[in-house]
Amino acid sequence: YLGVCKWKGIRGGEGMKKQWARVVLNKVAVSNLQSPADIRKVECPSASQCREDIEGRVNVMRDGFMDMRGVHGGNDGVIFVALSYRSGKAEKGQLLYGADGPVKVWINGKEAGCHPEATNPATPASFKATANWKKGRNSIMFALSTNKGKAWGIFCGVS
Repeated sequence: YLGVCKWKGIRGGEGMKKQWARVVLNKVAVSNLQSPADIRKVECPSASQCREDIEGRVNVMRDGFMDMRGVHGGNDGVIFVALSYRSGKAEKGQLLYGADGPVKVWINGKEAGCHPEATNPATPASFKATANWKKGRNSIMFALSTNKGKAWGIFCGVS
């Protein structure tokens, strides 16, 4: 889905509509649940560790939220989420994201942000990472700690 996100508050509740990003969910792949780890020490995995068969495991919402509860089933651990963003030109921009568990992100293989303090609830654009988008396909990799099984997932968009 490549469109404009309009956020109405926590998971569609009442509140002011706010455009927060262009969604980047044009290619999503997710790992199986990995062993619990300190998110600050997690290394960027190979994209091949993530599978594109997300049916029944991940629910991708129109507002840019990826619900990972089908992957972790309430268990503690780390989930890797691989996405791609296709840019029409090389340019500087921002990756906007929010998570309800400790999260780390890499853009084109380079660490771009780490938030071990992230917790419920996830909100769009809670965090920003500067991105040097290259023309064509750009890889984005998230590591999400399930917050002892309480994390739902990640919001992700670009500006």
